[in-house]
Amino acid sequence: MRHALVRTVVAVTGAAVLTFAGIGAAQAGSASSSVSSLSANGKSYTAQAVVYTNTGSAWAYSRINSSSGNVASGWMGANGRLFNSAGSLVKEGGFTYNSGAASGLSIPSGTLYRSGSYYSYGVVKVWNGSSYNAHYTYKSPQQNA
Repeated sequence: MRHALVRTVVAVTGAAVLTFAGIGAAQAGSASSSVSSLSANGKSYTAQAVVYTNTGSAWAYSRINSSSGNVASGWMGANGRLFNSAGSLVKEGGFTYNSGAASGLSIPSGTLYRSGSYYSYGVVKVWNGSSYNAHYTYKSPQQNA
């Protein structure tokens, strides 16, 4: 009986040490792409993709900011898009445009509840005076969920 108790204590202690050290556990956090620049209709913008993860879940944001201050309603839009490590689109939020004068937007993809490795690759749109110009962000680094 004493040997069984010792083995149990050693096994539980070992598991606690591995858990505490984070060995084998998915890492939560975020990763951002480089910032890209674009312009249309006399306005300058920057765009960026960001991926966030937690244990077993991931989500993405596409961000666009006007370097020219506030722009009129509907002049900029973004679509948060989440991709898996194989390059497949697994979640997107759909295009959302600024509904009033604004200097920036940050649009989410929605949350995917699945472990894996993911990155964000966003797309933004800006008004050129007669239609929208689409612009793809740089890809974010991959992040484990």
